[in-house]
Parts: sequence; structure tokens; C-alpha cells
Amino acid sequence: MSIKKKILFILLILVVGYLACHFSLMQYGVRQLSGQLSLINSSIPVGEAINQVSKGEADKIQLIQQVKTYAQNQLHLSVDESSYSSFVKQDSSKTMWVVTAAESYMLEDYNWNYGPLGGMPYKGFFDYRLAKAEEEKIRNQGFDTDLGTASGWSTLGILSEPILSNMLERDSAQLVELIIHELTHATIYNFGETTWNENMATFIGREGTKRFITDQLNDSSLLSDYEAALKQKELRSQFIYQKANELNALYQSADFQALAINQKQKEKETFMREFLNAYLVQFPNKEIDVKKLPNNTLFTGFLMYHSSLDSLGLVLENQFQGKLPEFIEAHK
Repeated sequence: MSIKKKILFILLILVVGYLACHFSLMQYGVRQLSGQLSLINSSIPVGEAINQVSKGEADKIQLIQQVKTYAQNQLHLSVDESSYSSFVKQDSSKTMWVVTAAESYMLEDYNWNYGPLGGMPYKGFFDYRLAKAEEEKIRNQGFDTDLGTASGWSTLGILSEPILSNMLERDSAQLVELIIHELTHATIYNFGETTWNENMATFIGREGTKRFITDQLNDSSLLSDYEAALKQKELRSQFIYQKANELNALYQSADFQALAINQKQKEKETFMREFLNAYLVQFPNKEIDVKKLPNNTLFTGFLMYHSSLDSLGLVLENQFQGKLPEFIEAHK
């Protein structure tokens, strides 16, 4: 065999070996791409959609176009012209499902391996059956799991994200926050640092929304309602953060670690039951699933999106004098 053929043969073995080792990841990627393309192919231009939906929905579609322009020109976010330029009327409000998981007796995320993209503490699906199967597989490995839905997501500017009809069920301020949140992902993203990415998108989403309402809508009533809602979220955040610290202290205590597994589970269930009861007393009108006890994913999910908001606020004020566009530019 010639040297050239030997090299080609070795390369072929390497390629086949790589594909064999990453077959499930490639299969997942193909399914996700297919799901995204299916949405895109079923979408219609927003100009057509405005004439086919209710006036309230049409107003919100136009609002999203205003947000895109503001985000690009005033906030300096990266905005692809094709993003949110089409509309999908959903047969169901549930289009994408997300599986999250955590260690059973530690507040530590389970991370899925996405090859060169690194690990991420969630896995999305366009097919409920596949999402449910994944959740059950991970739960059977001994992890806490959760299966929820997503109303928005970002492909980091790789593909066009359509407007989904369930997005328009949000009030105007929440819709603005969702769009700015997702556009932030397309602008600022560190692979393998999901908690940092989500905290940054949550922070910029909220700060950008307040500025958009003030600068573009000039709606003091909407701004007041939005800020009041944020204060309520902050109260819930403080409560959950405190309970997360208490739960973490329990897990790390020598007494707990010395317990048998069935005893650990009883202690954990007692904590979760007390947490749920206290939550419902303090926040009786806020939705939470009372049909089952929460597990560690409630706390790890909260930390993923909210653990650094205060520190980011200090950076914005102290280092950038409250100038959000400069803050964004510095983190690109």
C-alpha cells in the first residue's frame, strides 16, 4: 500500500471513529435542525401575518419589529434582519420542550455534552416523546429532573427565529424582555458558561426593557407596572436564594452525608415540603406546580438565571455609569 493510500486509510478510520463516538450527538443535532427548519418552513412573513391575526396580536408583532430596531441602534445588540421577521401560528402553545437535571443531593447541574460546544445544563426537543424519554433516562440514572416548555430560544444568529403565536400571549413588557433576552444570546455568548450567559441575558433583557418602554413607548403606566412586577420577582428571588443556601447547607452537613440513601431522601422531601408550604404562604398568587414536590432542579434552574443579577447591576452602575450600550459593547 502506498504512503498516500495509507494516509487516506488512516484518515478514513479516524473519521469513522469520530462519527461512531458522536453518533447520538449528530443524530440529536439533525433532529433539532429539522425541527427548527420545520418551524421556518411553516412560517409566513410578518407583513402577511398582521393581516391574518387579531388586532392585539398584530400590535405585538409590530412591537417586536420596534424592539429589533431599538436593540440594534440603541442597545448595540446584534440583530439579524431575518430574526423575528416571520410568524408561526401554533396548533398548540407547546412547541419546544426542555429537559433539565441536577444531582440528587447536591445543588449541581447535570450537563449534557454537546461536543465542541461544551457542556450545557439543558437539552431541548421539538418532539415531546423524545423529551420525555430523555427525562426518564436521566432520572433512572439517579438525577433529579424536570421537563418544561420554552416559549423562546436563540440559535445564536445561525438560523432565523420566527415569532411563535404563544409569544404574543405575554403582556407587552414581558414580550419586549423576551426578545431582548434572546437577542442578547446572539450578541454575547461564552461557550460552556451557561450560568453566565443566562444571567447576562436576563439582566440585559430587564434593563433593556425599561429603557425601551421609556425611550420608545413613553408609557409611564406600563413602566410602573413592569417595575412593580420586577420587585415581586426580586422578593421571590430573595426567598428562593435563601432556601437554596439552606438546602445546600443541609446537603453539605456531616450529619446528612452520614445518612443512608433512604434517610437522605426523607430529609430532602421534608425540606421540599416545608419550602413549598412557605412559598405558597408568601406568594399565593404565583404559579408553582403543587401536584408534586419540587426537586433540586427548581433551585439550580433559579441560580442559572438569577444568581449574578445583583453583581451585574453593580458593574453597570459603577463601571459604566448606567450606560447599557457601553456595558454591552464591553462584553461582546
